[in-house]
Amino acid sequence: MRLKQPFYALLLTLLAPIFFVGCNPGGPRGEIIEHGIYEVTAPGTAHESSETTSGTERRGATTRLVERATRVPLERDRMFGFKYRIQNLSDQASAELKWVVIHPEMTKPDGTKSTGYEQVRKVRIAKGEAQGQAGYVLNHDFELVEGEWTFQCWQGDRKLLQQKFVTYRP
Repeated sequence: MRLKQPFYALLLTLLAPIFFVGCNPGGPRGEIIEHGIYEVTAPGTAHESSETTSGTERRGATTRLVERATRVPLERDRMFGFKYRIQNLSDQASAELKWVVIHPEMTKPDGTKSTGYEQVRKVRIAKGEAQGQAGYVLNHDFELVEGEWTFQCWQGDRKLLQQKFVTYRP
């Protein structure tokens, strides 16, 4: 019996490199650091954006996690989202990543309907890593719709991150 343990340990040591090849081929990988409901502690700057459902986006805001959650009660000015880290990026100073937001169908004030949007964002890279936050603020009455929200980050055809939330009427 004693011989079996060293044998299995040796076998595992020899086979581990073969088994783990392909689990992380060295390409970029993303990680959700935290997610939930946030409050804005410094607003950053708002910009018009034809790509987003609301028509605006905010960059450079500072936030604080109020509650870790995936279920979000619908309330005006409620912010939900996540903070992330993407590792194993190139040695360049920045990278372009595609962000996809899929949300419940909304009817905007002009009568058009929206179920989400995509936008390409440039992220700053330091030592092969990018960190940031993504989310949504329910600023308008037409955005107060129950249902599932999906946030995704892509580099080319590789999905790096995904976080889902469900909005509901309290």
